[in-house]
Amino acid sequence: MSLVLLLIFLSPMNMIGYTFQSLLLLLFLIRWMVKEKLEINFLQFSFAGLWLTSGMLGILTGIMGGFDFSSHSLLLFLYVFFSILIFPFKVQDESIISVLRAIVYLIFLSQIILAFQMGELSKILESIYSREGQSFKIFNQNEGLSQISWVRFGGIYINPNLCAKAYTLLLGLFIAINHKKRYSIHLIGLVSIVGLILTGSRTGLGIGVLMLIIGYGVSTLRIFIYGFSLVGIVFLAVLLDLRFVDMETIKISMSLKLDIIIFYLEYISNEFLLALLFGTGDVSRIEYNSGLRLESVDSELGYLLQGMGLLAIPIIGMFILFGFKVIQTGGRVFMLNLLWMVSSTLLINIRFSLAYFFCLSIIYIKQSRLPILEEKKCLKSK
Repeated sequence: MSLVLLLIFLSPMNMIGYTFQSLLLLLFLIRWMVKEKLEINFLQFSFAGLWLTSGMLGILTGIMGGFDFSSHSLLLFLYVFFSILIFPFKVQDESIISVLRAIVYLIFLSQIILAFQMGELSKILESIYSREGQSFKIFNQNEGLSQISWVRFGGIYINPNLCAKAYTLLLGLFIAINHKKRYSIHLIGLVSIVGLILTGSRTGLGIGVLMLIIGYGVSTLRIFIYGFSLVGIVFLAVLLDLRFVDMETIKISMSLKLDIIIFYLEYISNEFLLALLFGTGDVSRIEYNSGLRLESVDSELGYLLQGMGLLAIPIIGMFILFGFKVIQTGGRVFMLNLLWMVSSTLLINIRFSLAYFFCLSIIYIKQSRLPILEEKKCLKSK
């Protein structure tokens, strides 16, 4: 389990990393087919079936409408289908708290090392994690502290949103499997929040703060402490002119994503009405001549509408229901990661769909073992 977590979160965002991801899923699939009884509950089977059927309908509709066939999208549909089908991934139940801390600290260190170009360490990281067409962001002392959130440091992920997504998945997993030990969250929580600030991701920071507030239960004292701290952070952010409190960019970001989705729905209705219902089978980034500042549907909802049409709406609903059904109350703080679907991608991102389902599997397995552990404790006390 620990090794898989390390490979998922610390492997490069390039062909080497994607090969690792694909091999991991293949190994889980082979193990499921060979060693496990093929028992799937109705909700899980329905979700997997609806996902694959909708994807195939989208591809067929796209071909009929003369749209380009996307082999990448076909592989992604199959990738997510098998992830749902073999859930929960069969992993050995072991303590991973130290591993989660180590991964978070290593991601944070990578942000610092690469931002400040710390000698040989930065060169080593750049040689391993470099990605064609993208560059590591560097801190410029002449531009002041406001660039902390405007430049957006992604560390080994390069892309700051991907880095922020890694933080919230790891933080959510940590709280979900360790929610009874609230004092253990302090350091990893602090590092995660600072790391999220460095990414400049408003969605990531919002998810991280919500996890810390509600992850260990809501009380008057906790509301007061976090509320007071939040006011102080906002005040400091205003003084430093950080991206998180710039209302103009917040409004622009929200309106642009909505405008491009509305444009796409109007466009596809005129081009090929059937694709409005079933999609074009393509969930990759497509540039449209929309006349807007944003030329592609830059969110999970937009990509799913593009690939699966209006059938994407029940799929998103089933995806949310599936998570809440398999996770008990104490671990549902992890489900806050679903908020990424509004501003970024989770399910249709090969890297993070596997990370999401694997983390969900860990929570499920550990919660399934709780009654057994409680029974053993009772027997020992007798």
